[in-house]
Parts: sequence; C-alpha cells; structure tokens
Amino acid sequence: MAYFQENHADKYLELDLESRVDRQLTLLEIRHILKEIQIEGPILDLGYGHGIVTTELLERFGSCSVVEASRRLCEVALKSHPVGLKVHHSLFEDFQPTHRYKTIFATAVLHHLKHPLEALTKFVDWLEPDGTLIISVPNGHSIHRALGYSLGIQNSIDAMTVTGKKSGVAHVLTPGAVRKMISSTRLEVVREIDSFVKILSNLQMASFSEDQLSSLFELSQIVPRDFHATSIFQCGLKSSS
Repeated sequence: MAYFQENHADKYLELDLESRVDRQLTLLEIRHILKEIQIEGPILDLGYGHGIVTTELLERFGSCSVVEASRRLCEVALKSHPVGLKVHHSLFEDFQPTHRYKTIFATAVLHHLKHPLEALTKFVDWLEPDGTLIISVPNGHSIHRALGYSLGIQNSIDAMTVTGKKSGVAHVLTPGAVRKMISSTRLEVVREIDSFVKILSNLQMASFSEDQLSSLFELSQIVPRDFHATSIFQCGLKSSS
C-alpha cells in the first residue's frame, strides 16, 4: 500500500521540462480545489511527492501534517518546511495518528497503491465525523488518453503509459471506478469538481505560459467532467440515519 518507495522518489525531485509542467498543473489544480472547498484544520496530506500540494496548504493555512513512505522525500519536506509541517515517515498501512483530521487530501495517491480500496477504507478511520476527504486521480478516460488511443499511441484508452510506469502507477482509474470504490466505504461523494482538459503531452506544453495552462481549466467548463484530465471528489462520511 506504500505511496512511493525510494526507487520512485527521484521522479518527484526531477526538474526537467515535463516535470515542470506537471508541477505547474498540480499547483493550478490545488488552487482550483481550494477555491471550491472550504478547508478546516487539522489537515493531513497523504504523500509528499514533489511537495506542491503540501507547500500550498502550508502557505494558506500555516500548518498541516503529511504521511510519506520515502525517507528521502521526508528529509526534503522537513528541510523545505522547517516550520508548520509535521512529517510522519510511514507506510499508509502502518500509520497510526494520535488524533483525527478535519480535512484529508488524497491527491494523486490512489492510483499508486496496490490495494486502493483497502487504503481508502483506512483513510476513513482518520477522518473526523464531519470531516472532508478530497480525492483526485488521473482520469483513465480523459480526452488526451482517447486521442492517444485513436492515433495508435496506446493499445487502449486506459492503457498503462511509459510515464506512468516510471512514476510507480499501479492502476489506471476511471471516474466510474473511483465512484464505485467510494461507495464501497463509509464515504459518500458530496460533490465532484471540474479539473482541466488536456489534449497535449506535458512535454508538448513545456513552452506554455501560466495563463495558457490556466485556460485548460476554463476549457473544462464546456467539456463533460468525465473527460477531464483529473477526477476530483469531495467526500464526507455517510449519514448514520
């Protein structure tokens, strides 16, 4: 269930053209999410990765906790954020919080896990009764995947890509698959949030300005959500009644 082992940590420390675009899109997306959802603490971020989400949360709210399996990424997190960040070096299956969290961010996490449903069930136990769990995963049925399939670049729309393998992706998840997982737990979807529409690879967008990348989020207003690049779900615990 580990988020990233050490052999995948290097991918999240790279600063090549492709990874720079990925970081820019991640930053724009977390800012988009924070506009749409009211966030309350205490906050838990699942997986440090390249640190974009954690950094934005710290800048907005002053403090948060992060659970990260890679010792190297934990060291990077502590060095980058000496104030306000509590780092837990732990596999998700071993993590035992001392308190529950009002908001948990599981962004770009589930598709990396061997058993995502088991992990999601565990995340529920860390959530306060009136808390919010935010889930985002790359969409296995996005327009850019459909385009790759139609051009013969991929064997199927939801095929595993070379970049995905390099990044430690275990599953390609469609919006329907994520909804099914959520419904199998004590969670329910409060709302689904628009993401951005992608028709080019990150490398092809390396010369895009921030305004041009932002326009991809505007494009999502006219393209059905199930074809966006990312599936984003705001979840809460099911009512006991």
